[in-house]
Amino acid sequence: MNDEELIQALRQNGSDATSVADHLQERLERLIDSGKLEHGRRLPVERKLSDDLNVSRIVVRRALDSLQRRGLVERRQGSGTYVTSARIEGNLRLLSGFSEELSGSQRQMRTRIVQFGFCAPEPAVQEALEIQGEALDAVRLIRVRYVDELPSTYEVSWMPAAIAQHLIGRDLTNESLFRLLAENPGVVPDHATERLRSTVLDSYEAKQLECETGDPAFQVNRTTYDSNGNPIEYVETLLRGDRYYYSTTLEAPHRLPDATERFSRFETLAKEPQ
Repeated sequence: MNDEELIQALRQNGSDATSVADHLQERLERLIDSGKLEHGRRLPVERKLSDDLNVSRIVVRRALDSLQRRGLVERRQGSGTYVTSARIEGNLRLLSGFSEELSGSQRQMRTRIVQFGFCAPEPAVQEALEIQGEALDAVRLIRVRYVDELPSTYEVSWMPAAIAQHLIGRDLTNESLFRLLAENPGVVPDHATERLRSTVLDSYEAKQLECETGDPAFQVNRTTYDSNGNPIEYVETLLRGDRYYYSTTLEAPHRLPDATERFSRFETLAKEPQ
């Protein structure tokens, strides 16, 4: 997309209820998320955007400020404003880890290990992994995953010690957990159950993800099984709400022979009256 095409896309009218700055920010955000404005692309200077769109420079600056806070653009002194990152698309139909999801992309990935070792599993973890509650029964791995140098996910992974104790002492910074677990004969991820809900970050989570307390996030709880139905990992993941979105492909019931079993189930969670 060249500058002329960009200006044409940004000129499309928004709703009357949307401020000019909000509309401009939302339009740029869609172009970044769609990949039409690719990573590393230099945006036109504020004055050009202001003149070509017939809006004030204050409006342009507010829109770019919002995108910068969301980690989608970066201002470089004396150079200009550059697209730094599109949001990460999660797939609801494919079982894969963080490394596999982003492999082959041009995104820069890195991992910070917060904690790794034996740990007594909580009741929910015991149930998910079908293990006891002793300290040596489970291995816990806590990681913060970065994309393009922005913290994107906070993950707490639990694994039965019987299949994961050989990982103690290993450097897991740049390793795929699924690949390492597969070093055990027969321990290969085959299928998983996953639950996704919206949440807000507490003060500790916000600090880990460099957000504000109360910022929105996705919480994903997943249990992964091998081909024999044995649980091999239970993970609770927080994904920054401004960094992720999810998509899936929907099919009509007549295309699925076991539609009642294969369709995802949506639940409404509500507090009971006091």
